[in-house]
Amino acid sequence: MSTFITEQNFNTNKNPKFNFENVNNVNSLEKSTIDNEDSSNRISSNGEGILHTETSTIKTYSNMEIISDGEEGKIRSVFDDPDILTTCDVEEGNNSAKVETENGNASLLVTAFGIGKNITGSGIIAMPQIIVFASFIPSILMTLFIAYLSMKSFYLLGKCCQVSNSKTFKELWHNAFNGRYVWVCQTVLIGLTFFGTVSYCKCFGDFGAYLLQLIPGLAGTCWASKTAAMLYTHVILQFLILSKDLSSLKYASILGLFAVCYLTLYSMIIGTKYLSGDHSPKMQNILEQESFADNLWVFRWSWLAPASTLSSSFICHYNAPKFFCEMEDKPKFKRATQCGFLIALVPNMLVMIFGYLALQNFMSYSPENLESSGNIITLFGHQEAEGLSPYLIICASLYMLNVIFSYPFIFMSLRDSILEIIFPKGYGLRKRLIVTEVIFITVCLFSLIPVPIDDILRWKGAFFAPFILFIFPAIFYYKLIPEEHKLKSENFAVKVIFIFGIFHFLTSSTYCILKCIGINLYYK
Repeated sequence: MSTFITEQNFNTNKNPKFNFENVNNVNSLEKSTIDNEDSSNRISSNGEGILHTETSTIKTYSNMEIISDGEEGKIRSVFDDPDILTTCDVEEGNNSAKVETENGNASLLVTAFGIGKNITGSGIIAMPQIIVFASFIPSILMTLFIAYLSMKSFYLLGKCCQVSNSKTFKELWHNAFNGRYVWVCQTVLIGLTFFGTVSYCKCFGDFGAYLLQLIPGLAGTCWASKTAAMLYTHVILQFLILSKDLSSLKYASILGLFAVCYLTLYSMIIGTKYLSGDHSPKMQNILEQESFADNLWVFRWSWLAPASTLSSSFICHYNAPKFFCEMEDKPKFKRATQCGFLIALVPNMLVMIFGYLALQNFMSYSPENLESSGNIITLFGHQEAEGLSPYLIICASLYMLNVIFSYPFIFMSLRDSILEIIFPKGYGLRKRLIVTEVIFITVCLFSLIPVPIDDILRWKGAFFAPFILFIFPAIFYYKLIPEEHKLKSENFAVKVIFIFGIFHFLTSSTYCILKCIGINLYYK
């Protein structure tokens, strides 16, 4: 469903005069003026256009009807989308009216939890590694700062949707740039979803390899490797990605919510347990080699790494228009955004802090440990730590199921974006199936490259996330929000968001490129 609410002013004269401009394309305008002589008027739009009354302007879309009941002072607009019905009641003697759609039914609480769940994905398992790279206090400050800027830009996207009547992220781009440079937006969205699917595949390998150790005769063989686990999982996924409708998987989000809660609670319990000295003797020897105070505030060039990981952990901005449109009480969208990001921030912070406090020096004890430190569940699975603890097995199983049932959603976003570019005039079942298989195999092959999941998250967070999180929302704000609706505080925030987005992109991408060519900026 897609909706909007906006405040408009209408002339309450019972015989209003409408001036309609029918916009068929950017270079052609057809103007017509119609007098409402019989207290009833009907104006049809075959394209995008602007409807002017004496004191207001309404933007129209394809196949939209404006129906004026002059005697009752009511204006109604019917879109070609049956889910959208907008009604405006005009009071006599009062020129103010509210345009409100009837399809938005999500409450503040539902929207907030939806945002929180959407944000909290695979990035949470890499959170403890941030402290390894940036030290304790800087990591806390970075997390709070990026979470706040992400929350602010998410809200601004909703505000831009309200002003421009946009229903999707792509419509925001179209309205901001008049349909030009669409390839820029499409490239970023494809890159974001591609690396998102690859990060899920890396989770299949990490969790699958850990769980396969439980099968007698497989532990230690190639049949229980990460590569084998990814291939096994892709056989299952083959049956989940072919459908065009994923409504049957919508309840899988409950499983994801339970997995996040379990991981958070598990990290807190293990962190508290290890801090009290309740761990193996070998772990004790490793942890004693470095005290917590030694990594409280340490400047390293690897400070450049956490921003990209955090961007991958606090991103769901592509869905911001959807959350805004489906919310019933849209003036409370800001509050819903704040609550949603707080819901996501709490588990991310707890897993980051307690996950690090539990393992500390063990995370960077060897190159192998440092490489696997991007997945705290895998690191807990080392024999020196929890090994094959039944509680950790439950945690890994929950996350394995969560990523399996979440994968089709992000894969479908990637597939549909590519299909839209290849077949802009539409496509049939055969073309959709062929493209689906090509993308599916490509993602699988790319995932088999021996690169840890934290690197995939950093590439996603360095090259694509800064645009969706910071740069594009700032541009949309400046191009779509009228000057009279811009607040001084918001103007300052938008400047900070835009500048940080550029800085984030340059520094994080530099770190990723240097690591790819063998220059490691991390040191103790």
